Amino acid sequence: MKIIYGLLQADEGTITWEGAPVAFTDPAAARAAGIGMVFQHFALFETLTVTENIALALPENQVSSTLADEILDLSKRYGLALDPNRAVHALSSGERQRVEIIRCLLQDPRLLILDEPTSVLTPQEADSLFVTLRRLAAEGRTILYISHKLPEIQALCDRATILRAGKVVDSCDPRTTSPALMAEKMVGKVERPTRRATHLKADAPVRFSVHNLTRKADDPLGIDLKTISFFRARRGNSWACGACGQWPVGASGGLGRRSAGRARNHLPGRSADWCAARGGAARDRPVLCARRALGPLGGARSRFDRQ
Repeated sequence: MKIIYGLLQADEGTITWEGAPVAFTDPAAARAAGIGMVFQHFALFETLTVTENIALALPENQVSSTLADEILDLSKRYGLALDPNRAVHALSSGERQRVEIIRCLLQDPRLLILDEPTSVLTPQEADSLFVTLRRLAAEGRTILYISHKLPEIQALCDRATILRAGKVVDSCDPRTTSPALMAEKMVGKVERPTRRATHLKADAPVRFSVHNLTRKADDPLGIDLKTISFFRARRGNSWACGACGQWPVGASGGLGRRSAGRARNHLPGRSADWCAARGGAARDRPVLCARRALGPLGGARSRFDRQ
């Protein structure tokens, strides 16, 4: 992809773009030809605002005093919520990706390349990205989507090219090809011994449980926490955990007295508030402490276990 975008030069072979052979010497030449790319690792200056970061990548004749308004209009049109005047260091990973996408869209690309675009996104942010990509494709733009997440390929793409060890091994329609077959083509056939899973008994003692914890995000561009539920139960000499709900990574510390839901401690003689206090300085953060229980089974015990 870096060769297509002009970052690297090919040793051999040809690239044909819109019926003509091309050899882009730099990304500016690729962008001028109608090719944009969003990298897995973002190229943004954290101390600058969204508008300033986007202006740095645009041709001089495209930068004007109305750039912030153009960014805002474009973000609304494609469902990419973004504040043009906000500093990049205050943005989430999903918001930073929106900066990169809008920077590409301002140059009206006919081919948009995305490299592992959901690797740093929460499920909600990924769903929002998919809506935007489908809208772009409906406008007649080509989306080149690079990912190892096969369900995403099946949901978004109408053609998949599979590579292994740097070589093309097959092309297929992902909508009619099973993920197992595509995975086998990606990595080769792997023989795995069949093992019977050890199931948690219905009467296993539950030591700590959380039910339907919900909180509205403080930030207008933040992500709400919705119906988070999990439990921790004893299974022999190890611990088993179960979890459900929409829980963005790094968001657990925000739950407190304003959160709806219920946390229940099943430790004999200990209250849920006691467990919260053991998890940190504040007594109104039970989930922050409880999240430690979601580590590997049989691993180091949490503070609940040592008391």
